[in-house]
Amino acid sequence: MRVLATRRYPGSAFDELEDVEVTPLDALREPREDVEGLILANEPVPLDLLTRLKIVANFGVGYDRIDIAACAARGVVVTNTPGVLDDATADLTLALILAARRRVV
Repeated sequence: MRVLATRRYPGSAFDELEDVEVTPLDALREPREDVEGLILANEPVPLDLLTRLKIVANFGVGYDRIDIAACAARGVVVTNTPGVLDDATADLTLALILAARRRVV
């Protein structure tokens, strides 16, 4: 399976992928028949250029910019990474509460 990633993503799982091409989506000019997997971070999926796409892996919590209905109509599976920001969000919330209470800024 040929996988296209829009950037180099952190983590050891990315290193285990055997056939990954790192290319920003705005660099795609022509249809790519060889790409079956797409890894991105909250970006629109160019279904017209990736005609044999089978899976979209969103590196993020939601699906904000991914047309889920269009992907489903073409049989493309869409995944995301829920919970990935839980700790960072909690840390920042506590830091902002303390900063506001102590008038740090």
